[in-house]
Amino acid sequence: TTTILYGLASQSHVIVKVYSVLGQEIATLVNDVQSPSYYRVVWNGTNSNGIMASSGVYFYRITAAPVDGKSAPFSQVKKMLLMK
Repeated sequence: TTTILYGLASQSHVIVKVYSVLGQEIATLVNDVQSPSYYRVVWNGTNSNGIMASSGVYFYRITAAPVDGKSAPFSQVKKMLLMK
């Protein structure tokens, strides 16, 4: 499993998705409005259908769009390695 940590300064609509090297969406881990705080989400290496993904390099993207509309949206992509 992999734990992804992130923090929010204001209430935001947060999306955390996992992608393959080819850009295919593997899983959506978070798609929700969240209050300001620190969060952790765990990816257990499975895709959206519950099937174990193969070993290799994956990317996760965190997008946070503040619901107040006063701040600019945040987006970041990071690389991770899944080993069995």
